[in-house]
Amino acid sequence: RLDRAMFASAWDRAGDADLVVLVIDAQRGLDQSLEVLLKHLPEVRHPIVAILNKIDQVSKPELLRLATDVSAIRPFERVFMLSALTGDGVADLKSYLAGAVPPGPWPP
Repeated sequence: RLDRAMFASAWDRAGDADLVVLVIDAQRGLDQSLEVLLKHLPEVRHPIVAILNKIDQVSKPELLRLATDVSAIRPFERVFMLSALTGDGVADLKSYLAGAVPPGPWPP
């Protein structure tokens, strides 16, 4: 039940977002739960960006195959490949995000 509640909450919030970012565990790959999530993403009307994380744990051929497979199910505005552990690709993602969303008020 907790998974369903979190899933429903994420969809509710996605409707209010300027940009939706989906973080995919590249080491885990394309499994059934990710496929279900990807098939529901077209319901979101905002740009969607995919982040393949843990690229330091996956071979390049596997990583490229995952990016191709994921994009075949749901085309993304951009696909970033990064390692949160090593920091590879993080600067590119931050730069993109800074330019992709409009400035807003700082929360109190």
